[in-house]
Amino acid sequence: MLAQFDYLSTVSGGGYLGAFFTSCSCRAACGADRTRCRPRPTRTTRCSASRPGGSAPGVLAADPGRGAVAWLRENGRYLSPTGAGDNLYAAVLVLRNWLAIHYVIGSALLLLLAVLALGQYVAVGVSYGLGRYEMDLLHDARQAFNQEQCAIWWSALLWLPLGSALLFAVPPGLAYWLVYPRASDTQAAARFFSPGPIVAMLVAVLLLLAARWVVWLGPGLVLACLLAAAGALMLLAVLCCLLMLVPAPRTVSDYRVRATRALRSAVTLTLWLLALGIADTAARTTYLHAFMTASAWSVGVPVGVLAALVWLVRYSAGLRDEGKRDSADTPWRALVAHLPVSLMAGALAALLALLVYVMWSWLVLYVRWNGREPVDWLVYGNAYTGPVLTLLLLVSLLLAVVAGRFTGFLNLSTLQPFYAARLTRAYLGASNGERFAAHAGGQQRASASAWPSRCRATSSP
Repeated sequence: MLAQFDYLSTVSGGGYLGAFFTSCSCRAACGADRTRCRPRPTRTTRCSASRPGGSAPGVLAADPGRGAVAWLRENGRYLSPTGAGDNLYAAVLVLRNWLAIHYVIGSALLLLLAVLALGQYVAVGVSYGLGRYEMDLLHDARQAFNQEQCAIWWSALLWLPLGSALLFAVPPGLAYWLVYPRASDTQAAARFFSPGPIVAMLVAVLLLLAARWVVWLGPGLVLACLLAAAGALMLLAVLCCLLMLVPAPRTVSDYRVRATRALRSAVTLTLWLLALGIADTAARTTYLHAFMTASAWSVGVPVGVLAALVWLVRYSAGLRDEGKRDSADTPWRALVAHLPVSLMAGALAALLALLVYVMWSWLVLYVRWNGREPVDWLVYGNAYTGPVLTLLLLVSLLLAVVAGRFTGFLNLSTLQPFYAARLTRAYLGASNGERFAAHAGGQQRASASAWPSRCRATSSP
């Protein structure tokens, strides 16, 4: 019946079979003159030629391309058509490309971790109070482990999201309410010298004066710190209001949009810093446990959890696809359709990213502590800690630059070339008439002559 059609349209995965039919028809209609089969820029292949040999469409029914159909059946498992050999080939390719992808990810992550490690080492050397604080954190974690309690080696980076929220999120949040339109006209011009900013500035000054008076009553009172912090935040809100009124247009609605966008950016930064602090705490804690337990399986636990999470993420994605189609067929699919599979898969992906961070952070910690157990009296490091961390930073920077300059390496590290080659072999290989010339016997290309004289094929994404 296909010999009766002049136009074939395919969508998505049907393009593979459509490419097979198009290749067969163009080989038959154009014969040796392949110049008439060149694809046009519109992704439409057109062939115009007389039917070779004057064969009738009935020949297709007599010999429906037995070699081509057999090839398609044999290559139905297009990723491993020949069995064990192809399976081993695919496994080696997946492992190689998986390591290459982690090199691309790890080069950037290693650079970030090296910068943080060197920055913390320099900060500890400059600030004696920060050094004592780091020593107390490590000492408390080791003591809790020795007493068989929940030992967590907290990271000092957890103070960063708190500072980001106070300095960058609270001021635009307060500044949003300082400018009001006249007569509820949001398109009216916004003015800095209006009741809102002036009152806020007066309140800030009064809070700072109250804090100074509380300090005069007695040093070290908590109320003085709270009043001073509130006054400083109010002054920052007024300054933020002034900065957001500088760019045009200076209407109330545009001012509120800018304030909301500034708050969104600050919240995003705060969340990223919080994730960084949690990840650094997890990396420190697991590294400390690995050394204090002195078990040979300590390193294998995060690796095993990482592999399990990779499987769980892929399985959750499959459940999400199953829940979308035929959700009422079985109780299991009905349950999957009502579960927040996307949220669960996102949580698993976040945990997977955390483990990747932990694995690379272990490398930096191993260099920082010279492959030894972390102890509180070595928080300040020794003579070679600074140069070693600097060298690690330079090496990671070189690796990141190399990975960033050669974008083709990232493209070759995916499985796309493997899929493309196997799909081409399976579907376009079946349309190669010369491959099956021996199978046709005395009627070479009998099936090829049955294709229509005018063939057009197009593929839509």
